[in-house]
Amino acid sequence: MNPEEINFFKTHLSEIRKYKKESDYELSNTLLVASNDFGIEHLDLILLAFDDESEDQSAIYSFRHSFADIYKKTDKETFFEVFLSNLSILFPHAIGWARTLFTQWTYNEPEGLLFVKIARRYPDTKEKILSVFDIILNERYDDGTESHDAANVKKYKEILLANS
Repeated sequence: MNPEEINFFKTHLSEIRKYKKESDYELSNTLLVASNDFGIEHLDLILLAFDDESEDQSAIYSFRHSFADIYKKTDKETFFEVFLSNLSILFPHAIGWARTLFTQWTYNEPEGLLFVKIARRYPDTKEKILSVFDIILNERYDDGTESHDAANVKKYKEILLANS
């Protein structure tokens, strides 16, 4: 990034920090503007804006949906590469929004198999991925039945464990 881009990004960061305290809707929009202006390659800088808010559930809820929107609008290979390179920033936040993305990804086999690839490429992530899978598998509806995501998650958990 050149100095002009860095200054522009710092302005976005201050807007993101301001909106975190004011409006989830504005937070989502600011995140999307920042990602569109800077590209998904700079997602790590956008994520850093959330470092001090890991306990703020409304910010996390808004952020995970914005992140899913960014995912839908971005080349998948680029998105996954950025995701992989930012795992250390992503995982310390709430499991909740990681869970949202994980269940979206496990609906499609190539994306579900991403978790096996992540664990192979970054062995230190295996336990974190398994913990997200376990959270999904332990979820129950009010009537006690499994979450609708459980079948997909079971399949990929078995593949992940078998390929370890």
